[in-house]
Amino acid sequence: MSSLRDPLWSVYFKAAGLRRSVVPPRLRPIQAEQALDHLLAHQDEHGGARRRRALFALGGSQVHKNERPTVTERVKDLAHDLRVNTTDLDVLGKRAGLDAALQVAPKGVECVAVNVTGIKVAYDPRTLRSTMDSTVLVNRSIGEMPRLVYPRNWKYCSDFFQESEPVDPRTDEPLDRVNLGGRWQLREVFEVPVAKFTNILNIEFDVQQNRIDMEYSLYDSLSFTFLGVELPGVLEVDSGFARVRPTAQAGWTEMAVRKTVSFRDLTPDYPASGGIDQGQWLNYCAPAMLGLWVDEMSQGRLCCRHPLPDVR
Repeated sequence: MSSLRDPLWSVYFKAAGLRRSVVPPRLRPIQAEQALDHLLAHQDEHGGARRRRALFALGGSQVHKNERPTVTERVKDLAHDLRVNTTDLDVLGKRAGLDAALQVAPKGVECVAVNVTGIKVAYDPRTLRSTMDSTVLVNRSIGEMPRLVYPRNWKYCSDFFQESEPVDPRTDEPLDRVNLGGRWQLREVFEVPVAKFTNILNIEFDVQQNRIDMEYSLYDSLSFTFLGVELPGVLEVDSGFARVRPTAQAGWTEMAVRKTVSFRDLTPDYPASGGIDQGQWLNYCAPAMLGLWVDEMSQGRLCCRHPLPDVR
């Protein structure tokens, strides 16, 4: 488990403009000051990239200007530590200097440099769905990308994925090979700071000479572990895609990513009066979780833990 997970959870919660007081006490993110102290002290294994992403998230929400002094001063200290001018945080759309800081990949197995060029998270209160769209540049040619995008390899490249195995959905038995030309199912165990999700996803993975398309949707939500208690599956929607294309710059590819999630009400018979029902806190927190997820997808995957197996 990454030592940055809890601080990053707090940062993305703050950057999404969410209130800790809405979440049950035992599940609340650590305070922003404590999270920033962790980030200031942490020697990021990925050359500071994940700390930069946290800083950019805070800057994009203007936290460095519009929060209490104990938070703003720590954000400025983090910017100084990462050699980023706080004036650059004021206008993140003009951040060529910041983007350049992400171009160099750290050393290690399966390391890549990832430059997030756009990210947007939207919450629809009518459908209770949160959708994250992100665009990233990766310093790998299109021919090198299938292993990095292949869902079976997620567990090798993310602190969040404990499992990512192709299975027979009728028996839950693992499969050694799948039909890459069709739809197949993958069992994932995905863990965030306060919960763990076990799901079966539909996967479609198509590799062509100049493009890679990966789409997924929810086949079944198996279980949800909440404060150590296992409950029936909580996801109602979990869908998205990754589309990889070559760029004009040799050796680089662009990846467009979308993820949409929605959670069922855990306590439909006990609505809260004047607040958010405890059963709906996951939908409330989803924008922060998606911000944290794209950080893990783009920065945590700078270095995979093992040489990746070939796509098969």
